Amino acid sequence: PSAKKKGLSYKEEIEFGKMEVVIQTKEAELSHLQTEISKPEVQSDSHKINEYYSSIGNLEKEIEKLYSRWSELESKKN
Repeated sequence: PSAKKKGLSYKEEIEFGKMEVVIQTKEAELSHLQTEISKPEVQSDSHKINEYYSSIGNLEKEIEKLYSRWSELESKKN
């Protein structure tokens, strides 16, 4: 029987190497949107506020998936 290769594949190594920067970028976007949504001109525009809340929700889900994948790669690496 063939032994299963342990560790990360080449593609996973590249993905893992970029993961921290990707997460930081997404978190910066999220922080920016959370700041923008508190501005009075956004608060008074229901269309804008709905767009911001939708974007914030999507970013939060994306960040959660990124952290999950990072954890998965981290455990596979070790």
